[in-house]
Amino acid sequence: EGGVCVRHGAMVAPKKRCSSEGCTNNAIQGGVCVRHGAKKKQCSSEGCTNVVISGGVCNRHGAKRKLCSKEGCTNQVIKGGVCVRHGAKVKHKLCSRKGCKNIAKKGGVCIRHGAKPKVKQCSSEGCKNRVIKGGVCKRHGAYRNPWAKQTPTSKKAKGQGQKRNQKRKRQDNDNESDDNNDEDYVCEVVEIAAREKRKIPKRATAGAKMN
Repeated sequence: EGGVCVRHGAMVAPKKRCSSEGCTNNAIQGGVCVRHGAKKKQCSSEGCTNVVISGGVCNRHGAKRKLCSKEGCTNQVIKGGVCVRHGAKVKHKLCSRKGCKNIAKKGGVCIRHGAKPKVKQCSSEGCKNRVIKGGVCKRHGAYRNPWAKQTPTSKKAKGQGQKRNQKRKRQDNDNESDDNNDEDYVCEVVEIAAREKRKIPKRATAGAKMN
């Protein structure tokens, strides 16, 4: 309207609200919001269940996203033409518990006060660990480079590691044997002192005391 966009003063008709009683969400389809039955279009890419963003596809499959207006920044616009890093303020709902300043996750409360976060499990069969990256846990390759191949140098490194472990074991065994030898030596010294004590006659010790 008037050759300008909404940001620069164009008046836009207010959006329709969901017709469901007490709901303040915007109507998406058939006069209702997504929560009350409106169906969002899904990405046209085969097997993808993400919501359409632009051109019939989601962000993952090529939908064009608005980028931050700051020079050199490739983050997505959040508000006012900029990303969060460059000043876009995002309002987060806080936990409804009195005095709690944590962000509400589910049911108006934070995790500390009862919200159960969605935790994806590792896709590896029989594994119950939490997903870290790429649908798997750390144990099943979350931080492993899938394109890395085992080279002679990596085998060499493994061999060196095994040699180090063997060396440490030998040192531990040597230390234990030294401790045993020290104990034996102390025992021998005590025995010798006891024998010498027995050889000294009682009279001689009494005379020494008189003097």
